[in-house]
Amino acid sequence: MARGAHTEALAAWKKLEEERKERNTEIQRAYLDAMKQWEDEHNATKLEKRRVLWKKPKQGKMETGILRPKKPEIGGSDREDELQAELDQEQLEEDEND
Repeated sequence: MARGAHTEALAAWKKLEEERKERNTEIQRAYLDAMKQWEDEHNATKLEKRRVLWKKPKQGKMETGILRPKKPEIGGSDREDELQAELDQEQLEEDEND
């Protein structure tokens, strides 16, 4: 059961990661196009012995990667969930008493 959930999570992650990579590629492509135009203008101004009228373009911020889903631990995970539930219950009781 956990294996199927992990497989689904991994498939969703791969899809999101591919979309992110495509967006980053588009950001980089737009930057390279702007840079090409700037270089052409820059070279033309050098030949004409005048100043460049616009600043060198900066690349936009790239999206960072999404963390890959971790494999669920085999065995003992049910007990860990029970312990966490007990700790959460104790915290709620303490908060109610205050």
